[in-house]
Amino acid sequence: MEEMHAIKLSNALELKERTVRILESIEDQAAEQMRAAQARQLLDEEEMASFKRRRLLEEEEIASAKIRRQINEEELASAKTRREMDEANTRLIKINAMIAERKLLSFDVSSISDPAARKKFLDLQPQVMEDNTDSK
Repeated sequence: MEEMHAIKLSNALELKERTVRILESIEDQAAEQMRAAQARQLLDEEEMASFKRRRLLEEEEIASAKIRRQINEEELASAKTRREMDEANTRLIKINAMIAERKLLSFDVSSISDPAARKKFLDLQPQVMEDNTDSK
């Protein structure tokens, strides 16, 4: 009977040891699952942060493209303004040349009383006419 009792105690002890090992294994698995869940959560957080960084980068690229477009539009407007100013200056030069030519043609040389000044005027008249023709 003592032997039976010893066997029962031995079996009970083995059962308890096996139960402890099973419980430890379950605890280890639960801890591993917890670590895996935390790792997935960290990965999800990293993916979210990466997504946000990409979105910010895209927003910055869009803003940069808008700024470049605005600069290009301003440069085009500036070039157009410069061209218009050049055209206006050219028109003014032509108008001034025509006015000078008309004044020269309508000027009465006989109104110059000083003979030296009259000669100088008559000598310069062809040169002025030529300069006005060139500027047109």
